[in-house]
This record gives sequence, C-alpha cells and structure tokens, in this order.
Amino acid sequence: DRFSWLRDDEFARQALAGVNPVSIEKLKVFPPVSQLDPEIYGRQESALKEEHILGYLNGMSVQQAIEENKLFIIDYHDIYLPFLDRINALDERKAYATRTIFFLTPSGTLKPIAFELSLPRALPGSQLKRVLTPPVDATSNWTWQLAKAHVCSNDAGVHQLSHHCAAAYKHWRFDLEGLPADLIRRGMAVPDPSQRHGLKLLIEDYPYASDGLLIWEAIQTAQHAALNFGQYPYGGYIPNLAPRMRLLIPDENDPEYASFLEDPQNYFLLALPSMLQSTKYMAVVDTLSTHSPDEEYIGERQQRDTETRGLVMLKWWKHFTGLHPRFRESKRRLRNEIVT
Repeated sequence: DRFSWLRDDEFARQALAGVNPVSIEKLKVFPPVSQLDPEIYGRQESALKEEHILGYLNGMSVQQAIEENKLFIIDYHDIYLPFLDRINALDERKAYATRTIFFLTPSGTLKPIAFELSLPRALPGSQLKRVLTPPVDATSNWTWQLAKAHVCSNDAGVHQLSHHCAAAYKHWRFDLEGLPADLIRRGMAVPDPSQRHGLKLLIEDYPYASDGLLIWEAIQTAQHAALNFGQYPYGGYIPNLAPRMRLLIPDENDPEYASFLEDPQNYFLLALPSMLQSTKYMAVVDTLSTHSPDEEYIGERQQRDTETRGLVMLKWWKHFTGLHPRFRESKRRLRNEIVT
C-alpha cells in the first residue's frame, strides 16, 4: 500500500517499529509538564486539556486511561523549544516543539489522538501553542497530515542527533539505557519476575522491545544496530519521515491560509524539503543504512586472528591448525601400511 504512510495506524506503528522506537513513553501526568527553566523560557504550561482527548478514550476518563496504561506520549517539547528561534530564522526552515498523545486500543495497537505544537514566541499569523485532534473534514485532514509531518521532522532530528549520534553519548548511562532498564524507565514495561526477562511489556506488538530483549539476553549490547540499519526503508521516502520542514501550519490569521484552503495537498508538498534537500538526505541515509562488505555477524567470524577468547586460545588454535596437515599425512601412511 503506497499510501500507508498517510494513515494514522502506520504513523503510530512506526513509533514502535520504525526508525526511532525509543522516544515513546507511557504518559504518567496529564497535561504534560515541561522541565525547562521558567526564568529563561517563561512558563511552559501545556495547552493540552482533558476535553481535547476525552472523546477518544473508549469511555474512560483521562485518569483511568493513565492508570490502566492506555495513554502514551512522544514528547519533543523541551528538546526543541530552546532552539526554535534559531531554526525558524533560517531560510526555508520551520519547526515546532511537538508532543504527540497516543491511545492504546482494545486491539493492542496505538492511534494518535492529539498533537501539541509549540513555538517560543508567536510568529506572524501563528499561535504560540496549538492543539490538533483527529480530523473531521478535508481541511482538518490536511492540517492533521502537516502536524504529523512536523512530528516526524522532530523525530528525525532527535534520532540523528541524540539517540544515534556519538556526540550525545556523554549523557548516556549504561545502567539506564540498557534495554531492560530503558523500557522500565520509559514506562513501556513493568517488572514481572514471572516473565522470561523479568519484565512485562505494556504493548505486546513492540518489535524493538520484544526482539531486542532476545538479543540483549544473548550479547548485552544491541541498540546501535537496531536504530541504524533500518533508516533508509523509512527515511528514504521523504513524505513518510521528513527530516525538516519549510512551512508552519497556517491558521485563519495567516496570509497563506487562503492558498492552503485552495490546494492543501500542494501546500503539504511545499512544506516538505525541496527536491535538492531531499536527494541529499536520501543519499546520506542510504550510506548510513548500508552494511559494510566486511561486517561480521553474530555467530560468524571471518578473521580468525581477531579471536576474542584470548591470546592463549589463539596460540593453540594456530598450533593445531599447523599440525592438521601432518596428522592427515600420518593417517594416510598408516592406512597404506595396513592395506599392504
């Protein structure tokens, strides 16, 4: 289905099984609370209200949905907000600090039920904070699609510059970022001694976690490969995971709102990176996602001189390798003697 990237269920699926499956967390507090210093960034109260999401919770209250582990969030507000003035001052660069709220449906899949888009200060024709809920008509559908694209742009930036970039590892702690501890820290799993790995996933269809725990059990370090080599299948198609956006979402006070109403699909395409920008990004992501021709995989070893069990074992391996032709020759001579 070449249009699957437009659907909400695919957007939600990629939060668990896409390029970056490590940003999603269980929602613990509603509305979400910013940790930014109010003396520097001002009061950062969320614009999300219960009335925004109450109609999408299958009859539950917000508190009940939180207690029953039905609400999840991808929160890029505090990561992006301090940089938005500089980002939005660049030519053809526009971004929000985004929050996405997901609801875990009875079928075990996620669906997005609200986006919060924040700016450090209101730009001409734009709101300081804006909340979008699932669309009800064609116009709000394209507004919703633009919001998802801005979330994906945030996601691509965080993935490359935080989760996947070595420069960010100075804040990385093995005891917290290791897969079992990380899942519990993000609220994606709860301790359960009766389970194989000592924890129970809150979302069963979470491939990064369920498959990753098997690898973690075997070798204890597996995050980089999981976040690296799947980038091109998702990020190589720019509308699915745009690394940057060129336009904000227009509202009724924006001069561009009329052109958006006239042709929302064209506005959506104009908001995505240019052809040149897209081509450059595709080339970079393709390179990052490509396996080296001399890579070695679990259970394989191409270079025996890289044996990791110690120099003593390596010495004896070489010794017996050298003896093998002599043993084979002695066996041949003995056989000939018996025959004759």
